[in-house]
Amino acid sequence: FRTFLDSFFHVKYISMVDAVTQGAYIAGAAAAVWMGAGLKGVFSALILTQGAAAIALFMKFGKTLEGLPGKRGSSRIAGSRVIGYSWSLYLFGILLYVLGKGMDVLLIGAITGDLTQVAWYLIAFNLAYYSLSVMDIAVSANFVVSLIVEAHTARNEPLLRKIFTGLFEFIYVYCLPVAAGGLLLAPWIVRFVYGPENAGAAALMVVFIAAMTVGKLSSITSYFLVVLDREKTLVGARFLFGLLNLAGALFLIPRWGALGAVTATSAVMVGITIFEAWLVGRMLRPRYNRGFILKSLAAALIMAGAVGLPGYLWEGPVAVKVPILVACGALIYLWGIRRFRPFSPEVVDLLSKTEYPFRAAFLKLLAINPSSPGSSS
Repeated sequence: FRTFLDSFFHVKYISMVDAVTQGAYIAGAAAAVWMGAGLKGVFSALILTQGAAAIALFMKFGKTLEGLPGKRGSSRIAGSRVIGYSWSLYLFGILLYVLGKGMDVLLIGAITGDLTQVAWYLIAFNLAYYSLSVMDIAVSANFVVSLIVEAHTARNEPLLRKIFTGLFEFIYVYCLPVAAGGLLLAPWIVRFVYGPENAGAAALMVVFIAAMTVGKLSSITSYFLVVLDREKTLVGARFLFGLLNLAGALFLIPRWGALGAVTATSAVMVGITIFEAWLVGRMLRPRYNRGFILKSLAAALIMAGAVGLPGYLWEGPVAVKVPILVACGALIYLWGIRRFRPFSPEVVDLLSKTEYPFRAAFLKLLAINPSSPGSSS
């Protein structure tokens, strides 16, 4: 239902359902724990809220389906295309979970029998994934969907390339400093969030951060492949890569434990990204601005040098050390971005003329002047 509604740009409705569902689940789970219901109460809250969300999405799905044209001729073909498109995205979502994180957790537990290894894997994955994925909201935002669909419908390849470059720079201007900081501060971040008893997750987190930083490109390429009507190719490729992930995990987990699962998943993640970038490159020929990459990387390295050495020399408590180093690193990186102005001229033009939430504040924060873009290609 969700992927079908996505096809008709009901992003606002889906976001509202998600917000209400999460809020109700948190409240219900907290109440269940407070009343002594324990794990059964938490699972009951999860089932009830997810069931309510499914009903809400189903009702919206029914109304949208009723609003489609008649069932004859081209209208019938168009309706079948929408349903097929939605099923492809549904399978894609399942593959992302089952042949990745979900499968790894199952195999680590079954092969090693060590729940500590499972916990370390989940800690490393969640810290790396959620810290690097904030800007993925830009890819799923409604204004981006509208831009891509409009450009694709008009067969405007120059605009599609501009949008691709804009998303690449928008996501990686955030990912590069997070990756640099995460690689340096991983041991203290894990201890700060999950305690010293889970310090073993830090090494796994480092591998995930490195792989996911490369893999962030896939969050753009996969979206373009879907919009460019190549969703079946995407699903087929993800399935084959998932089988490779399974084979790699079965080989490496008995030897390296959770690190084996992380290694297999990370290698496949990079492989998927390379394949999808190659496929999009053949179709769209996007431009990767070397000036943006070099200037953003320089700002990230300056930040890493400024916080890395103090981080290793400072023996203070992690509850004080981590927040201060993260805040200082963010300010230093922001100074570097404002100083180097890495964005491509066409991206400055796109960011300046497109309507999106907090546009004025975002342009001001990054010192983007629409009248005089300060980036070289």
